[in-house]
Amino acid sequence: MDRRSRSPGEIAAIRVLVEMCGGRASLYGSSSGGAIALAAAAEIPGVKRLVLWEVPLGDEGGSDGAEFLAEIRDRVAAGDREDTLRRFMDGMPPEWFEAMRNGPQWPLYERMAPTVQADAEVLAWAQSAPRKELWARITVPTVVLLGTTAFPFLRDAADSIVASLTHAEQAEVPGADHGWQPAGMADSVAAHLTRTGEWDLADSSD
Repeated sequence: MDRRSRSPGEIAAIRVLVEMCGGRASLYGSSSGGAIALAAAAEIPGVKRLVLWEVPLGDEGGSDGAEFLAEIRDRVAAGDREDTLRRFMDGMPPEWFEAMRNGPQWPLYERMAPTVQADAEVLAWAQSAPRKELWARITVPTVVLLGTTAFPFLRDAADSIVASLTHAEQAEVPGADHGWQPAGMADSVAAHLTRTGEWDLADSSD
């Protein structure tokens, strides 16, 4: 999922992309982008498959997503891009942020900082009602990918997604600490997007 805002602008942009693909497209969403992919699939006709990577959802019906969103909005409104990204990455190994902050791509990350509000919005939305209700329109084949040593809260989130969707399952790819090996990820995504059999039947029911 590209970094653009359940945020109307974000969903509208994905809708345009699906239309540009002839009205039918599969979506891949990584981390919080997976929550955006779910929100898009709940609204946009023509999404035919979903592949999601370690979506960091809070507990169903919880309030931490709304609290996180409020904190991100405050930081964005204050123009504090560094603290926006620091708060956004809270819960991940702290050395990740420090490496990003001290790396050559930091100016790019700074420019991107306000866009993480869109991610926070959709993570809050995913706790705003029962997930079976939020995602009732999503009947397409969905796979939730997890690294071999994923953080426990990401496994809990994957369980929640699979339990809330009609045609969903989990799969594992080589990876650890919310990271993945490029070759393993590419092979897994390609395999699920070209899968036949029962997934064809689920595709045709959309």
